[in-house]
Amino acid sequence: MPALARPSRDPFTRTRLVIYSAAAAVALIGTLWPSSSPLAPSAAHASLLASSKTIENLQAAYTSAMRMGEAARQFAARAEEDGYPKLASLLRATARSREIHSGLFAAAIKAAGAVPTLAAEPKAPKSGTTAENVATLLAQAKDERDNTLPKFTSQARTDRNTQAADALRHARQGLIEHARLLGEASENLDAMKAPKSAYFVHTPCGFLVEKLDIQRCPVCFGKREDFQSVD
Repeated sequence: MPALARPSRDPFTRTRLVIYSAAAAVALIGTLWPSSSPLAPSAAHASLLASSKTIENLQAAYTSAMRMGEAARQFAARAEEDGYPKLASLLRATARSREIHSGLFAAAIKAAGAVPTLAAEPKAPKSGTTAENVATLLAQAKDERDNTLPKFTSQARTDRNTQAADALRHARQGLIEHARLLGEASENLDAMKAPKSAYFVHTPCGFLVEKLDIQRCPVCFGKREDFQSVD
């Protein structure tokens, strides 16, 4: 008796079988690794990982702003003792600016659902001579301006965290002016023996200026009236 011939399948039938087989495989994977499983990566999980990186960056920026603000206050007292009244005014204004930056970072951290926390390291720098203290603040301002804050801002924008990106951008713009003023002071410390002089800090964003000859803050475009005098 001759063997029965297998029924032939046309290309359309074969294609449907492939599709059905693929769908079955996907369904099986979904059963074994549901979207709630930690083994199943998802868009939400990837977004959470990115968001946690921005929070980590904000915590680092918050720690630095708090620690350097405290250092600037201590250095201002030393400058006063060493006979640099104008430099002491600048350092107190720098401390106030850093305080505002830390507040911006803290608000962004809270908005992301976390708690602002000071990292164990690095510690605030110890006070040295007045020249050494100015050099310490200047080096830190330059490093944050050129390295950490641009990277943190880029990550925040990638994560579409507008509040974090704005806080980081405002702080970086502020540190550009910090570096300029501290650099000038470092190059001519004798001029900083002049009597104390008012500097002006914009309370919404922390921008620091030596002369209040502007109508709006160039960083956040806030009102002139929101600049605080610090001497």
